[in-house]
Amino acid sequence: MKSRNYRLPNSIFSALPVVLLVFGMSITVFHYANEIIAGGDPWKTGDWLINYHGGLIRRGLLGEVFLYVSQLTNFNLLWIVFLFQVGCYSVTTYIICKIYLVTPRVKEWSMLLLSPAFLLFAFYDYLGGFRKEIIAFAAFAILLHQYVYEQKSIAKVLLAELLFLIGCISHELIALTAPFFIYVTYLLKKNNLLIGPDAKYHYAFYLALSILALGVAIGFYGDTETVRAICESLIQNGLNPRICIGAIDSLSIRYTDEVLSKLGHFIWVYLPVLALALTPILISNWYQVDRISFAVLAAAGLCLTPLFLVAYDWGRWIHIFVFFATALMLAQSVRIHIEFPQVSKAVLLFYLILWMVPTLYASGNTTNGFFWRFVSILKRLFG
Repeated sequence: MKSRNYRLPNSIFSALPVVLLVFGMSITVFHYANEIIAGGDPWKTGDWLINYHGGLIRRGLLGEVFLYVSQLTNFNLLWIVFLFQVGCYSVTTYIICKIYLVTPRVKEWSMLLLSPAFLLFAFYDYLGGFRKEIIAFAAFAILLHQYVYEQKSIAKVLLAELLFLIGCISHELIALTAPFFIYVTYLLKKNNLLIGPDAKYHYAFYLALSILALGVAIGFYGDTETVRAICESLIQNGLNPRICIGAIDSLSIRYTDEVLSKLGHFIWVYLPVLALALTPILISNWYQVDRISFAVLAAAGLCLTPLFLVAYDWGRWIHIFVFFATALMLAQSVRIHIEFPQVSKAVLLFYLILWMVPTLYASGNTTNGFFWRFVSILKRLFG
């Protein structure tokens, strides 16, 4: 079995972007652990606790599983959720860092790895991280690892599909990321790395599951009685009722009208942020050397556009697209020579520290970047 060798960077400076990424993710996990100690977050934790105690409902699978595991093991429900979330982030971060280090990188690549719209999105806006899309992130990273390291592993393909299955049933937005998974499966097939069933069965799996997940989301939307039953099940397990005031309460709410009424304002705020996030990709020569991937990227991005019309977490939707685009570009750069125009260190520094992506409402200050976050951390440390 052919496997790509793992190479250490030539100097500590080559590894510095990876060190900064791991540091930022560690700070984010530490902050979220404090939220778990305080009783969990209504959105970041509550979203994972939606269950079937009020009947069949969209997004309920994982909450039901976590409740069962907690009752079976007598282990704290919130910490079970926390460990699963951190596991998804750990797998994703580890694989992305390995892919980054497997080939020599010029300093311009740090614009991708350390972009406020990539993995550090959760570091800059604590409200935006630890949501269910991280299941799809982990699944996609596993597929990319097999592709980059040229491994013929049916286990990794099946693990990625299992995570995608869990993710789709647990949140319908993951269904909209199917084109990315189908494309990487195609790349595995093209490079003779796909063993087991023919590729068309894998394509059919992603497509059929996505349609099913979207159908369940429409058919089992939820109402106030469902929300009440779910909340009661969590209170009986010792959780504070406050855990229900975020993602769980939102099961019975349709946000479409709110989003449409604020569409002009959202576009005004988020288009510049999207342009900043895509700048490293657009200034590279990826389009010239890998046009198929670039076309797939555009088509897959269109599949995510419904999210911008039905809910106002626009920062999250941008983050999701940028994650998949960046991860795919990093993986392709191992096989295809992708170049950037030379950028001065000052411009690079300004790009990395002077902006962020507000999660929702377009109320966050997009000019707040690493410097603002660093100051915020110091304030917390010194009271």
